[in-house]
Amino acid sequence: MSPRRVGAVVLVGLALLGAACGEREREPLRVARQFAAAVVRRDAETLVPLLAPSAVRRLEAAAERASNQVGGRRNLAPAEMIQVVDVPPTFQVAKVRLVEEQEDWAHVRIEDAKGQGHDLRLVRGDDDWKVQIPLPEEAP
Repeated sequence: MSPRRVGAVVLVGLALLGAACGEREREPLRVARQFAAAVVRRDAETLVPLLAPSAVRRLEAAAERASNQVGGRRNLAPAEMIQVVDVPPTFQVAKVRLVEEQEDWAHVRIEDAKGQGHDLRLVRGDDDWKVQIPLPEEAP
C-alpha cells in the first residue's frame, strides 16, 4: 500500500473515530432534550424510561403502595406516580448545553428563549444516559 493511501486510510479511520466520540458526547444532550419535551407535555409514560434506576425503583414502590391502598382493585403504573410541577406548559427549549461530562455522569443546562435555565444531572446506565432527579427522603 502506498504511503499516500495509508495516510488516506488513517484519516478516514480518525474521522470515523471522531464521529463515534462525537455521538457519545451528544448523547446526554439528546436525552436532556427528550426529557424536557416530555416534561413540558406532561408525558409521564415517556419520562419513566429516561429516569435513573433509583428514581424508577421509587416510582415502582410508590405505585405498589398506592395499588395496595385501593385494596388491589387497581394496579397503578409507575408513570401514574409522576406529577410535573413548576414547569409551565409554555416553556420552550431554546438551547441545551453540555456543562460538564465525565465518564459516568454529565451536567446539562437547558435554557429557554429568555435565558432561564434548568440544570439536569445525567448518569450513565449500562449503555445509555438517564436523568437523575432529586428524590425526597423515604418516609419511615
